[in-house]
Amino acid sequence: MEFEIFEKSRIPEAAELFAESFNSPPWNDKWSADTAARRLELMLDGEAAYGITAFENGEMCGMVLGCFEQYYDGVVYNLREFCVKNSKRGGGLGTKIFSELESRLRQRGVKEITLNTLRGEATEGFYRRCGMDNADMAVMTKKLNK
Repeated sequence: MEFEIFEKSRIPEAAELFAESFNSPPWNDKWSADTAARRLELMLDGEAAYGITAFENGEMCGMVLGCFEQYYDGVVYNLREFCVKNSKRGGGLGTKIFSELESRLRQRGVKEITLNTLRGEATEGFYRRCGMDNADMAVMTKKLNK
């Protein structure tokens, strides 16, 4: 497996992977390649953006993307998106990608990884197996009317 820093030139390929993954269970979203590409473009726009892409035999099989956030006691990495090609799920690929990300973040002096994810074994369980745990924080939202 090969890893690369997530570059904007990889967005079209990553958008296809993203839409395929998140349009499938457990998310069942309705991403198009265009909306996925726009999301990834916005997320990569800025010096705090950081991610990696994973390849097997020249084919993108996974990606992770997030951003750095400075706190008074160090830098936190906010993991925003992480997906693996559907046909590769369950074979340890996600764990390899997470481990590579973790190693690269440690080298950069990052003190913590945070993320928001769906509750349940399919998503929350994966991150628990990668060593993450629930934080003592609440995720809150407010819907805004048009």
